[in-house]
Amino acid sequence: MRPSSLDEGLEPALRSLVQSVPLPVELDLASITVPEPSPTAAYYLAAEAVTNALKHARAGRIAITLAALGDGVRVLAVLAYL
Repeated sequence: MRPSSLDEGLEPALRSLVQSVPLPVELDLASITVPEPSPTAAYYLAAEAVTNALKHARAGRIAITLAALGDGVRVLAVLAYL
């Protein structure tokens, strides 16, 4: 099932995802094209990682990075900091 927030793209969907997070969230989102079905997978991975950081990591802040490395490789990183 694809979240309707992805209709505007992965970057706006991730921004929307973290609006209700009760911790500071740093977003470093490159404006890159991510071909389908990767945006849906990336969105759910980020959502699960944020949920886990809130429930289990005792995080004080969260950082989400979306970047392109080399020729067509995309990276999504979600880090929890104490």
